[in-house]
Amino acid sequence: MLLLTFMGMGVAEAQTLYPAGVSGCVGRWNFSSTGSFVTVPGTVYDVSGNLNHGTPHNVTPARSLRYWANKAAAFNGNSSSVIVPSSSTLTPSQITMVALVQFSGFWDTTISACNHSSSQILSKADVHWNSLGDYGMAVTEQLYNTAAPSCIYTTVNQQLLGQLGTVTSGPSQPPVGSYVNVATASTPSWYFMAISYSGDTIRYYQVLIDTTAAGYVVGNTITPYFSVSGINTPLLANSVPLYIGANSDPQFPNWLTGAIDEVAIFNRVLTDSEMHVIYNYMWSAVSIKQPFTSTYLCPGATFDVPYIANDTLPAPNTFTVQLSDATGSFASAVAIGSIPSTVSGTISCTIPIGTPAGIGYRIRIFSSDPFFTSRDNGKDITISNTPPATPSVIISASPSTHIVSGQSVTFSSTVTNGGPNPIYQWFKNGSAIVGATSATYTTTVLSNTDVISLSVSNNAICNASTGYSTGILMVVTMDVASLNQEDVQIALFPNPNKGSFSVKGFLGTAMNGKQVVMEITNAIGQVIYTHNAVIQNGELNTQLSVSAIASGMYMLRIKTDGLSKVERFTIDK
Repeated sequence: MLLLTFMGMGVAEAQTLYPAGVSGCVGRWNFSSTGSFVTVPGTVYDVSGNLNHGTPHNVTPARSLRYWANKAAAFNGNSSSVIVPSSSTLTPSQITMVALVQFSGFWDTTISACNHSSSQILSKADVHWNSLGDYGMAVTEQLYNTAAPSCIYTTVNQQLLGQLGTVTSGPSQPPVGSYVNVATASTPSWYFMAISYSGDTIRYYQVLIDTTAAGYVVGNTITPYFSVSGINTPLLANSVPLYIGANSDPQFPNWLTGAIDEVAIFNRVLTDSEMHVIYNYMWSAVSIKQPFTSTYLCPGATFDVPYIANDTLPAPNTFTVQLSDATGSFASAVAIGSIPSTVSGTISCTIPIGTPAGIGYRIRIFSSDPFFTSRDNGKDITISNTPPATPSVIISASPSTHIVSGQSVTFSSTVTNGGPNPIYQWFKNGSAIVGATSATYTTTVLSNTDVISLSVSNNAICNASTGYSTGILMVVTMDVASLNQEDVQIALFPNPNKGSFSVKGFLGTAMNGKQVVMEITNAIGQVIYTHNAVIQNGELNTQLSVSAIASGMYMLRIKTDGLSKVERFTIDK
């Protein structure tokens, strides 16, 4: 059986964020104000920012889900309520109602043989639930108790009930796990309850929270245990006050017996993942702020962990970030950062040197008072000890390495092992070129024998490395076509070197095929090394390796077809 009896289309004005980052929160009552619950005479503050403050009636402070004193509100089941004046923000056209409730008993006033009263969590309705602007959520056994004459009131078949417009809905056959229990000393029986309505579909959520476990009783999402579509009844506006813990019917007020840790109203339908985010926040004393993106780290790496504290915690308190082992187990958790604090903030953490490599690490946050451990960060963290390969860098010049003064030249690079975000730095004659930090570099300001080179860093989190290109020697003349032997310039680099160096120069295409003799002489003029090369494309381009020669000052003489050039250089090992 589906009971349908409905309310609403209101004007949604405020769009405020729930603390966990979910938008559209138009009312939130967490029964705290500057650290303590405000009782009669006083105000129950709407902490959503929409100023929907309520007046408490016979409501007393209670211990919250997380065992904090005076962080929840106790309702006595016969005269307790919080009344919030109607406002435009509390008359949405779509709605999600969320509450964290502990029942210590159930209200029963028999209306008819098979129709009993409910334990009202919240209600914004006229007396008889016949306005299209009404909404509320309650716990009742009406959904189970349907067939006369056997429909006898029973406390063991209490279920969540949605009241929306002229529709009162719930499943005719109660799903497994959907019954609501009374709290006992051994079973706290706190429930996360939520109902959403789009104007067509009602969705029910309910999670029995295990307050004795340092973890969560659901996975990565919360899904509705019941839903019904095709209702097609709008949710309109009404001017009735919002009641928490009762309704406005003087004959059947449907009192709540128990405690409420928090109530929140949203002016839209929340997704399952958003429901889970709110559940995480309500359940947790502290949680890691999402999205958490530090998922690849190395021993010694320092990173920040932003966290959210649910309300202001008692002082003194210390938040500590704990690192699991490579399988995600916290059985031997390692503290990697801490901060003395009672509010939300950021904790600086360091992966200990010697942490084994692995791909399944997780982190969580521990608070010392109240003694509480958050859920983990939600994603595996890779810790790597393997340094990445050094980038290999090759550069080229276009249109040529032989240009006329003032001619534009573009230098391009080919990089391997650069990683996803390589860092580039171009150099001229060994000095970094300001602003030249892209994969290409274009310039019109070059002088003869300028050497252009490039460094590329792979920017790896673990053991970043840098690779260097071989330099390109630029030959710059007033007119390349009229080059003669007097214009010839020879470059030897690097200088000083460790016995390995390049010799480059442009001798003109008329010299193609000519033999070049290169001699290295010591300080007293003795020839100690000889090397022969051939001019190709007008260029002399050769690499010399004289590692057997000792450190010192030397001369390199280059001879070919009437040309003789001498370059001094230093070997420094």
